[in-house]
Amino acid sequence: MPTGLVGSEMCIRDRLMEVVDDFWRKTFYAAPLELVGFTLDNIKGPEYFCRLLERVKTPDVEIVPDPAEPSLDSLQPFRDALDRLKSAWPMSREAVVALLKDPVLKATIYGNLKPIATQSKLTARDLKVIALVESMDHLTHPRNIGFPLFDHFEKFTAAKLSRSTKKNQTPPSHPFFYLCDNLFEQGQRLNDEMAQHLLFLKTRLFAFAASELRKRKKEKNIQYFDDLLITVRTALMAEGSDLLADGIRQKFKAALVDEFQDTDSIQYDILSRLFAYENSLIFMIGDPKQAIYSFRGADIFSYMKAARRADARFTLTQNWRSRPNLIAAVNTIFS
Repeated sequence: MPTGLVGSEMCIRDRLMEVVDDFWRKTFYAAPLELVGFTLDNIKGPEYFCRLLERVKTPDVEIVPDPAEPSLDSLQPFRDALDRLKSAWPMSREAVVALLKDPVLKATIYGNLKPIATQSKLTARDLKVIALVESMDHLTHPRNIGFPLFDHFEKFTAAKLSRSTKKNQTPPSHPFFYLCDNLFEQGQRLNDEMAQHLLFLKTRLFAFAASELRKRKKEKNIQYFDDLLITVRTALMAEGSDLLADGIRQKFKAALVDEFQDTDSIQYDILSRLFAYENSLIFMIGDPKQAIYSFRGADIFSYMKAARRADARFTLTQNWRSRPNLIAAVNTIFS
């Protein structure tokens, strides 16, 4: 049996998904339900994390800055504000419905008061209010965690009602609207904290995946192409690595790297440790404009580092691909 098995792309994705599922369970099974709801509302599920890991083409990628775990200080104030709103809604519902239909409110925000031709006696205002009230009924259900707040919740706030009142008119007023103001403000604060927490979880995912993948591949005696590269670089950085490097340099006096713009940082480290050396040569041919294409392994920072360190640079100032004699020769061969 070989010491290492080179895995297919599908096999790599399966292993990533296993790690992501573990990360998801460890992270969210004991997390506040509001954080779970926010995460599902923003990234849907574990599949997003898997796609995030697949986009990382450089194995030793670093996250800068590395954020500390943010606190969710607004969570309890939000819960308290939501409890007050849930308690007030049943006794406030009828009055709130009537106030939302007040003609002083702008039709562009809360709907027109003219009957709809296709609906008997119903107006656009009626339909909007019905939808808003149904959303509030759902929000205030005892088993609803209430976060994130539903779309258009702001239309229940006293601040929004005031801004949406026609000129020289008095905005509708009710204690319930002020409870909505408080909940809306707490929800915005909590939303900002949740966004920072989700960003933090993404950075932790990379560290978790790197550790878990390394452990699982070792247990199953599996190596992928990136693992081979990392192993070589590690060997070249270890104590006594001069013997390995000297052996390679004795066999190969020079290295010629075409399409260098597709070289990542690990590959460049290996090449420079071996051939950027006395009595050795390394030639790198690449297109800087294409070094931004990370989806195929390119690393603009490796390209810039190599360009800075190069003893000499030569630039192709003229494109010879369209020379008549060359085109005629190619056409002759392939016709």
